[in-house]
Amino acid sequence: MELIIQITGIFCGILFRSFLPFLRKWREGKIKSFDRKFIATALSSSIFAFFTTFIILNNYTFISGSKDIITVIKLFSTSMAFGYGWNGILNEAAGWLKKPVK
Repeated sequence: MELIIQITGIFCGILFRSFLPFLRKWREGKIKSFDRKFIATALSSSIFAFFTTFIILNNYTFISGSKDIITVIKLFSTSMAFGYGWNGILNEAAGWLKKPVK
């Protein structure tokens, strides 16, 4: 049960961080089609997020404790924050590594 909640949280965090900015830029006319960089950052951030989520969250007591709704919300929110955060970090790193346009 905990594994499904963690995977769902990571997926939602990465989806929100990748897809919502894409929709905003597409609506504004800045993007005409889907770029592969969104998929690349989503895949790489999912690797980092899975690694850190499963290593760090398995040490906390709320996972092995009771299965009430508050515990589920805490686990989902924390996993979503890891996915969202790693995707944000990798997007910023990609932006810093781009060559400046002259």
